[in-house]
Amino acid sequence: MNIELAPAQTPVAAPYLMCYPPQPIPATVGPIQRGIEEPSVGCEIDFNEAEGKGMAGFALGRRDKKHFRVMIDQAKTLVVDGSDLGLKIKKMNLPAKLRAAMKRDKNRVGLTLTIQKRSLAIRVCADRNRLEAMTTSVPLSEAHHKRFMKEPMAVVGLGARHWITPFVQDGRPEFPNLLKPTAPNRWRNEADPHLNLVYKAEWVLGKKAPACLVAMKDKLLSVAEKDNAEQKSAIEAFHASLPEIVKAIRQSSAGENNINAALTYLSGVHLYVIIPEPAKKDAVMKPAVIAYSSVIGGIEGNIRISCGPRSSTNSTIPPARFVLKPSARVRIDRSLTLADKNAPFYVSANGEFTWFGQTFHVDAQKTGNTGIPGYQMIGPFANDDPAVEGEPTNKVCEIEKEPLNFTKYYYGQAGNMFTWRKMERADSVPVDSIHLVHMVKHFASQADQSIAYAVAWVESPKDRKAWLTMGSNDGIIAYVNDKKVHESFKGRDWRSRQDRARIQLKKGKNKLFFKLLHKSALWFFSADIEDESARPIDGIKYSLL
Repeated sequence: MNIELAPAQTPVAAPYLMCYPPQPIPATVGPIQRGIEEPSVGCEIDFNEAEGKGMAGFALGRRDKKHFRVMIDQAKTLVVDGSDLGLKIKKMNLPAKLRAAMKRDKNRVGLTLTIQKRSLAIRVCADRNRLEAMTTSVPLSEAHHKRFMKEPMAVVGLGARHWITPFVQDGRPEFPNLLKPTAPNRWRNEADPHLNLVYKAEWVLGKKAPACLVAMKDKLLSVAEKDNAEQKSAIEAFHASLPEIVKAIRQSSAGENNINAALTYLSGVHLYVIIPEPAKKDAVMKPAVIAYSSVIGGIEGNIRISCGPRSSTNSTIPPARFVLKPSARVRIDRSLTLADKNAPFYVSANGEFTWFGQTFHVDAQKTGNTGIPGYQMIGPFANDDPAVEGEPTNKVCEIEKEPLNFTKYYYGQAGNMFTWRKMERADSVPVDSIHLVHMVKHFASQADQSIAYAVAWVESPKDRKAWLTMGSNDGIIAYVNDKKVHESFKGRDWRSRQDRARIQLKKGKNKLFFKLLHKSALWFFSADIEDESARPIDGIKYSLL
């Protein structure tokens, strides 16, 4: 086995090359050290499975498969073999006491080589408990010394199966002593939540972070592995310094967006909207806004809750005021009446928080009944163009060459005939989920290397721009009023809104046409039309014709 290290090299930790922990060096080997004037390397040889046969040991000066070998032969002879370098082979019998020590220690023996200026010192040692050893040396020329120091090494085994463990000080950290207790409170840093808040606040401010914030981060970090009393003291200092830190952040020159984000991070304030499933499939929804602070208390909040679009909802939701307590949630329940129980809608929460005289804002939003609610769909057709590695191909089918005909039958991928079928959002779809088309379920069969088509119409009360969002696995091509607005040929998993295209809707009906390209495995598709804030657009209606 080659060892791509040289004795003269200074050990450097390389965790991506040597990620496994090193074995403890046995007493029969060493001391081991590289990168010094007289480096030492070694190995432990186990002859137990070899039953005393063959030879094994260590090699220095490896170059072009030639090297200087120091080996133990048949567990009874030391062989110093320099024949690759033009030197004679030297053999020495191991003393009887040393061979007996090997047998006591499961036929294991340690070998240590020290490269001295004029000679190579060799130590053979056995029995980790009682240590029986012999030492010898061989002279080195200047050329051989230079070669041994600069060239890589190897461990060598011949004639039988030997277990050889090299020890060369490769830079890996020492194997931890699992019987030794860890440092006090190492895994229970009570100040960790506070340190997390400070780190994120400093990160978002970057070089504009005030000195008091950086000093607090350093203080909390310094007690991470200290005892519980020091951590509690740091937490008290954190709370005491908050008024100064909050004021300094507000007065910094980091820009309003970064300042607002830093105060949000530091306060630990979270705001989100939930839309529980209604008790019955009626038009009354009961959204809730949750606000909480993970660590900090005494933060005053004022939340304005809005809903829309106006054509879908007819409710006015009053604002709410409250004071956040540490790690306590505030829940604000409201009722929302939909003009149409199936219409897409949104609920947004805009929170203004006051903390030590400074204000910051946190917003949250949730949408319901999203996604184009229905399509005319047809497929699957064979997509048998030459495959592209990792991507679906784009065969042009008959449907694309003629006007849409919802009564015509076509031959599909399996040789069967079919026509267009409606695919509409089911009542069982959760209100806060997008309408996701499960293609395999819709077509009642698995279809790899295939194509399907979906078409729907959207009616807009006026000319306007909008965003068409899509999710698919795999490829998708989208057209609005027969104009291509997006294409993707990536082999991928489905994710909601993974593609976005800017589109122009005209007043009246607009045709949406999708070509869906599938490579293999699961096949999903979703699409939606939104405004710039990812909200449903007021006044638009979908239809299948």
